[in-house]
Amino acid sequence: MFQYAKSLLFDRSFVMDPPVRWGVDFSAGQWPIGLTLAYIPILGVLSLTIFRGNDAIRQIPYDPDLNYNLELLANRPYRFSSFLNPAITAASAIVLYGLCRQLGFSTKRAVAAALIFGLASPAAVYAKFDFAQPLASFFLMLTFYYFFRSKAQANANYYASGAFFGLAVLSRPELIVLSPILIGAAAFASESHGKLDLTRDRIRSVLSLLIPVLVFFFLNQLVNFLKFGSWTSFGYRADSAFTLSPKNIGTALIGNLISPGRGVLLFFPLGIMSILGLKRLFRTGRFTAGVYIALICSSLLMYSAWKDWGGGLSWGPRFFIPLIPYLTLLGISGFSEVSRRYRKPIYGILIIMGLLVTFQGLLFNYHDFYAGLDIPQPVLDQGNYNFLPKNSPILMGWSGLDQPYAFDIYWLTEGIIGSGEVRFVLVLFAGFFTLGYALKWWVDFFRAQESG
Repeated sequence: MFQYAKSLLFDRSFVMDPPVRWGVDFSAGQWPIGLTLAYIPILGVLSLTIFRGNDAIRQIPYDPDLNYNLELLANRPYRFSSFLNPAITAASAIVLYGLCRQLGFSTKRAVAAALIFGLASPAAVYAKFDFAQPLASFFLMLTFYYFFRSKAQANANYYASGAFFGLAVLSRPELIVLSPILIGAAAFASESHGKLDLTRDRIRSVLSLLIPVLVFFFLNQLVNFLKFGSWTSFGYRADSAFTLSPKNIGTALIGNLISPGRGVLLFFPLGIMSILGLKRLFRTGRFTAGVYIALICSSLLMYSAWKDWGGGLSWGPRFFIPLIPYLTLLGISGFSEVSRRYRKPIYGILIIMGLLVTFQGLLFNYHDFYAGLDIPQPVLDQGNYNFLPKNSPILMGWSGLDQPYAFDIYWLTEGIIGSGEVRFVLVLFAGFFTLGYALKWWVDFFRAQESG
């Protein structure tokens, strides 16, 4: 997706020349265009500043003698652009704070939800990977933020909601199947009525949401037409990507929830409390609760119908990263539903467990872990290997975490340690100090906003 941005920006072409070779040649990636578009302004700035006059910024690393050219992973322009997903995750934490405030959370609990999402959830781990889920998650959160915003400017908010949903579709096209939830919710009155409303104002509101969704969907298909020559292409075939087998869907649903290799409730223990959060949300607003329940259940079923439900060789619930914000806010919402005597111990244990899992994921090289297991390809395609504890990164992937040179952090292992320097201890200390100061500033800022 990053190399494709070079082709679009510098060559004005939807065909990469030379192609990206990773086992096979990719001249036009089958992946969505969203993350590629996000890289373009970064490349543009780099080409005018750090890489001004340096053709490396324009070149796609290619060696006809190499099927797997590691220069694709370690080239300088890519490293200079790799802040994108961490920045997206940080921005998502801020939007999550806004969603929590919309639901009536206190400033303290809203900040807690944002910090847990950004520092103690799978979202923090996936900030270091070049997957499109964090970007899709960010746009989906903005979709619901504007959807539930003040009704004083309902149509403008619906336009914004539809536009951000369209951007989410550009990032992950399968999210289009969630559009009936938004459109259906817009067609109904809010909490006070709960029934279909066909007045002129309501129809105008539905169109305000629907029009930008259709525009971005058309744009997505136009891009696929330019890439593949077909208006109906999504980059992958629906008949090969999805299954309608109840047995397979049931297995995948259980695996996505509780399997040691992919279970979102094991990789994000606080999500267990989301059931209590839904109970509380129902009492404060059934309409809002219904929309969030529809979102979560639809996503669970959609990605359980995906044949490769485990998301390939990856760390944790890759497909479910867009659900982590809602599991977080619901988990925090459930705090008041627990007896005062047990609230702090239960939440303390769940959050510490989440921190440990996140810490492991941030430092852990899952490629080496799975390579050592030597799982046959048919077994990988089936996904059921995720049910075996021996194949679980968070159960069996702790060895080597006491050795900094084994960490999956490129600038540390290849830069500081790889160059023979021993200053990594000072760098890590400075990083933790900076993080602690940033957290203190964040909490103080939101407290000031609350008191103001």
